[in-house]
Amino acid sequence: MKQLFFWNTWTPLEKNTYRVSLLLWIASVLFFAIVYSQGFGSFVQWRTEPMFDQTEVEIDRFNRGLFEFPVEVSSILLTEKFAAGAPQVPLWASWFFLTFLALASVLCLVVIPQLNRWVFVGMMALFIFFMTTLKFNFVVPFARFEQVFLVLSLSFFIPVVYYFHAFNRYLPLPRRALILLGGVALMVLGISLFRKVVFPTVSLANAGIMVPIGLSLAFITIVSHDILYAILFITTRNNTPSTQKSNRSLIRFVLLGGLFWVYLLGAYLNQINYWTLQVFVIDPFLILLISTTLGIWGYRRRQELIEPYMPFEGVGAYVYLALATVCFATMGYFWAIGNDSMISVFQDLILYTHICFGAAFLLYILINFVPLFQEGHPVHEVAYQGDAFSFTFARFAGFAFLVLFFQRDIQIAYYQVQAAYYSGLGDTAYKHLEYPLAEEYYLAASRYDFVSHHSRYALSALPGYETNYPAIILNMQQAIFRQPTEQSFAWLSEAYLRNGMLPDAQRNLMKGLTVFPKSSALHNNLALIYVRREVKDSAVYHFKQAIRYAQKSPVPLNNLLAYWTKNLPPQQNSLENLEKELGLTTQPADLVSRANLLALYNQRRVRNKAVLDTTAFRGEVLNAANFGYLYNFGINRLQDSDSSAVLMIEKLVKDKKNPDFAHRLQFIMACHWYYHGRTGEAVRLLSAIPSIKTDAYFNKILGLWLLEHNALPNALDYFKKAITLGDSPSQFYLAVCLTEMGDWKAAQEIWTVIQQETSGATMKLATQISALLQPNPKPADDADRYGLVYYHQEKQPATALIKVFEAITEPNYKALAGVSLMKLLVSQRKYEEAEAVYKQIKQEGLRAFVQSEVNEAYLHWLWARGSYQTLLEQVDRLTLFKRQLYKKNFYKAVALEKTGAADQAEIWYLRAFQALPFDEDVLIGVANFFERFKQDKDRAYKIITDGVRFNPYSVKLQQTYAILALKVGLDNYAETALAQVKTMLPAAAFGDFQRIYNQEKDSLDKKREKVFEQAEQKK
Repeated sequence: MKQLFFWNTWTPLEKNTYRVSLLLWIASVLFFAIVYSQGFGSFVQWRTEPMFDQTEVEIDRFNRGLFEFPVEVSSILLTEKFAAGAPQVPLWASWFFLTFLALASVLCLVVIPQLNRWVFVGMMALFIFFMTTLKFNFVVPFARFEQVFLVLSLSFFIPVVYYFHAFNRYLPLPRRALILLGGVALMVLGISLFRKVVFPTVSLANAGIMVPIGLSLAFITIVSHDILYAILFITTRNNTPSTQKSNRSLIRFVLLGGLFWVYLLGAYLNQINYWTLQVFVIDPFLILLISTTLGIWGYRRRQELIEPYMPFEGVGAYVYLALATVCFATMGYFWAIGNDSMISVFQDLILYTHICFGAAFLLYILINFVPLFQEGHPVHEVAYQGDAFSFTFARFAGFAFLVLFFQRDIQIAYYQVQAAYYSGLGDTAYKHLEYPLAEEYYLAASRYDFVSHHSRYALSALPGYETNYPAIILNMQQAIFRQPTEQSFAWLSEAYLRNGMLPDAQRNLMKGLTVFPKSSALHNNLALIYVRREVKDSAVYHFKQAIRYAQKSPVPLNNLLAYWTKNLPPQQNSLENLEKELGLTTQPADLVSRANLLALYNQRRVRNKAVLDTTAFRGEVLNAANFGYLYNFGINRLQDSDSSAVLMIEKLVKDKKNPDFAHRLQFIMACHWYYHGRTGEAVRLLSAIPSIKTDAYFNKILGLWLLEHNALPNALDYFKKAITLGDSPSQFYLAVCLTEMGDWKAAQEIWTVIQQETSGATMKLATQISALLQPNPKPADDADRYGLVYYHQEKQPATALIKVFEAITEPNYKALAGVSLMKLLVSQRKYEEAEAVYKQIKQEGLRAFVQSEVNEAYLHWLWARGSYQTLLEQVDRLTLFKRQLYKKNFYKAVALEKTGAADQAEIWYLRAFQALPFDEDVLIGVANFFERFKQDKDRAYKIITDGVRFNPYSVKLQQTYAILALKVGLDNYAETALAQVKTMLPAAAFGDFQRIYNQEKDSLDKKREKVFEQAEQKK
């Protein structure tokens, strides 16, 4: 036990000082262990790149003629791929490294005054050399004399340490340490006050790295045989001298020592790929840690050799721990900054030295001490007292073995040390944004070590290399050769993708997974490539593997959710099953998860129960995640009373801090207004979005809205624009508009193209419509008969159409044909015939939208014939949907006005006007109400003005506008409107209107003259 805790025999002061030194070394080991466990995580990190995808979700459906139109909007899907982040130069690592160096230096300076003169001078010379390598002149430069800071620092340390050596050797060690630590504190203060660089610790750590490297490599050679010495100790510690010779302890030593040495040799052969046997996989750093730990006692056993130069007690024990601290701090620093060139040197040298110096130590023991083994002596006690073959000579032999057998590897190691040094200088320049200088250093490092991951990776991240994909490919191919990282595989794959080399990107990720089989990031990125190549099974497999190894990252789960939302038909798996399989809740913590989950709900047209999380928008500047969340939430609530999303969107749009997302947010706002009865505002907002000029999608949606509201010329313009911008499906809608407008020649041309370019139901419908547009169509079924009634109202007499209507047997087609006939007959003021048609419509078993059409036709008939009391009684009893529901407001307003409740009518008129700004009857009715009942001609004029702006193709609105312009005294506008009406009507019809216009104008002129005469008389 005394041998184990040998310091217990020292004085309390020395004992406590040694314990502090031991703690310093343990701290450096912990520093190394932490950064080692992170791999290159401090140097290369992940970042995620969001990618927008979309899935079409149906938000509405309306019918017109033989057509049923789904209104689909794009729900945002967010997928994320893992991308290699820019190299990090961790500031904390340089702080820890310099702290350990400073404390180790202070520890040495505290004890070396006890050495003899020449050894003391040599140690001080090494310290001075180390101080000069730190290049303080780069950190704290002075104009006239660059080395002022170095001179001042040495002017403190050299006299103080010399004073301890020459004049006060008995000054207690703690006092010495405090004085020297004070000098270090002054240096830190001076650097912080007078520094000329932003990150002085990075500059100092990388500039002064060569001396710590040299000391670390020397220390590794010092402890390289200590494991074998420990084996010697174990096998001979119980030996007792005997007259009878025995080889038992010798055999045990040779067997155990030989096995350990052979194992190291096997590990080396494994490392150079001579073979690949898992049994020989060993971590060199673990070997070094064991050697260093055992060396604490082994180094003490060597005191007979070093006593003249460095006595163990009082000096050597502390110097050993100081060197151990420097070694592990240096290795930890290189791991922290990801400097694989130097890490490779350490790994190789640990194995080489343990093999070579271990072989020399084995030979040394066998040559000197076989007789003592046989006589049963405890050989470990005299292990360093060999006569035939001295230990010093054994050390030279070990060095000779190292040079002889590993000459080529040592030469490579030399170049790797150079590469490590230049990589460090490159890091300093990179950290200080001196990119041209950093590039030069990284290129120099790459020349010394062409497979250096650190320099190749950092080089690819410099400005100017971002889009130089061939250079990135070359650099990353070299980077993954010796010390690959997940990030370098990901970056190489991304470079392949950007360079149009998709198969190479896939193969590279597959190769990366052979090296990192549990890499969630590589599985995720490979799955995205399979998605791109439409290999569904492989995509799902790798997404699930990514989820399995993802730990806390939600990215793979989000991507799988996005993939299933877009590719899994709603009927294939229920919403509950998907949520259960993915472990999702209605309100996941991650915003991307929420966005994709909302997209899944939108696809299935299910309301998500979660409320809007307003805390996601505290910064007011949107990113991909909270934009996707807000956008999809808005879609989920489009036809809902919950307006929280729209209120948030209005706030964000007003702030004008989100130009990248503003157009999509305004689109959601427009959709919300449209489906909440604010049609005019919705159309105005969507048509004013700047991207309406370049986005086919917005044009198509506007066209569908206008088509639903019977604003056919307006819809036609937007469908044409959508086609021009590349939306080929809008060709179908264009054909519908032309057909509805009566331009059958142009419509037939498009229907013919659709028949040729499509198949299935679309082609069949195009063929059916083409046949119906012939001069004398021959209907084959009830659908054709309904189409004939619907499309031929102006081509055939009502009596012929009534016969076709009566021949229809299918209730829904018969009802729709009846609705068309009723409106035709009402427009011709044939109210009795319209009533007869209504009575032939069977009211039972109709589809909901058909029943709504029938009910609205009936209300329209009551309104047209003036049955206002019956209209008032029926308007709230009948069920209507969508556009017909908004028209109900108009009928109710008219019925209230005409039955003596005009005061109650205004609110219903305004609701109808807000929801139906393209309906001629509504606009004219509302304007008449304000003009006649409210005596507010100006408001009536404004209402019709808005109507004309929305629907400039309406003859009725242009005529009403012309008359109202006269009434409000805007004669020039009235004349302009009259000229517009002339272009829109046949000559006879225009003549009739002109007479009405002239009569109104003459009447107004007379009133004006009378008013003028009265005014003159008053004067």
